[in-house]
Amino acid sequence: MAQHDYVIANASGATVRADINNMALAISSNNSGSSAPSTTYAYLWWLDTGNNLLKLRNSANNAWITMPFSVTASNTVDINGGTIDGAVIGGSSAAAGTFTSINATSASTITVADNSDNLTLTSTDADANSGPNLRLYRNSGSPNDDDILGQIDFEGRNANSEDIVYGMINTRIMTPTDGGEDSNMYMYIMKSGTQRLALMLDRTEAVFNDDSQDINFRVESDNDANALFVWGQYGHTGLGTNTPQKKLVISDGGAQGVEISPAESGVSRIFSYNRSSNAYTPINIQGSDLRFGLGTSNTEKVRFQSGGGISFNGDTAAANALDDYEEGSWTPTFQTSNGNGSFTVTINYAKYIKVGGLVHVDCYLSANISDAGSGAAEIHGLPYVHTNGQGYSVASFVHTSAIIAQPSHGFAGYVTNGHSYIRVVSVSGAPTNIGWQSGNPVYLMLSAVYHSV
Repeated sequence: MAQHDYVIANASGATVRADINNMALAISSNNSGSSAPSTTYAYLWWLDTGNNLLKLRNSANNAWITMPFSVTASNTVDINGGTIDGAVIGGSSAAAGTFTSINATSASTITVADNSDNLTLTSTDADANSGPNLRLYRNSGSPNDDDILGQIDFEGRNANSEDIVYGMINTRIMTPTDGGEDSNMYMYIMKSGTQRLALMLDRTEAVFNDDSQDINFRVESDNDANALFVWGQYGHTGLGTNTPQKKLVISDGGAQGVEISPAESGVSRIFSYNRSSNAYTPINIQGSDLRFGLGTSNTEKVRFQSGGGISFNGDTAAANALDDYEEGSWTPTFQTSNGNGSFTVTINYAKYIKVGGLVHVDCYLSANISDAGSGAAEIHGLPYVHTNGQGYSVASFVHTSAIIAQPSHGFAGYVTNGHSYIRVVSVSGAPTNIGWQSGNPVYLMLSAVYHSV
């Protein structure tokens, strides 16, 4: 160990030679010593033997810079108790180091022998922006579709001491076009020795189990463990059950619910069921008809026919189907069979109901008949034309002062075949046709049922 002031003073030859030898020793030993050289210069080396550190005098010659080199072991950078960029790097071999930044240009590994965190990212920033941040950046000069931007592997060993990727997450570029960028994310798991795609988040859809494996999908609510359940083995979906026996099952969590089967023996069915009693109320869609049945034997009760109309108890004949129902108002008017007379009619009430081809009409009218005319009284304006070939349908009257009274024979009306009016006639005997009774006001109430087209 030697140090020198690097000044050769004038002296005798032997003294000068000794001084030069001491200076050479100081140079060759990097001015080693347990204390700093008393005379210093900018960029002077000092091997601090008291702390086993190599130090360099700074350019201002007012402080020492500690070098990160070990002076006690080969190929070792000893930074314990030292600093890098002014930051202290550990006080002992087990202490944590603090760096201003790390920029590694090749693969790096951090290894621990316990269950502590290998890597922790900490941000002490107090604003509302994100932090800490982990960035996986692929700085490609030629980005293309399907480029994998980054990947996280969850890797471990199997029972045969082989390294296995048990889980993996990666993100890919789908479209790198400026302004139209697209991407997706894949999440893989290991199933039966093969890596399977469990979840894909794409630009157009989110897909669970895209590899079509026997993996169930379940959503749990705060009061139902099977609020939504997809049975991977069969492709059935359950709401409130994890054993849906049909394509879609809505269950109360017990024995009762609704089942939907789109194609069972050529029949699409909706079942209201009670499994505890094995009772079913099916709704079947077969061909183009919609059918309602009862019980496990599926006895048909109602059918909505594809050509229109409703039939009952297994009847398939279109002619027997109920194909229309409506209600409405109609506008009756007074006329005579000879087309004469003068009538002002006030409609107090005039309604109809049509069920299939059967029409029921009724009305209550008051009128001013200033000229009764001649011929039979007729009430026109029925909502539908009477069907040809169905004969005549009868109309009855009450509280009717608008028609000439027939104390001996009485009167009634009929809906004429192929027309939309009622003609008043005698019930028996002459006269056959009954006319209007002049007066103001006069009244008429009628009701009739007839067949329509």
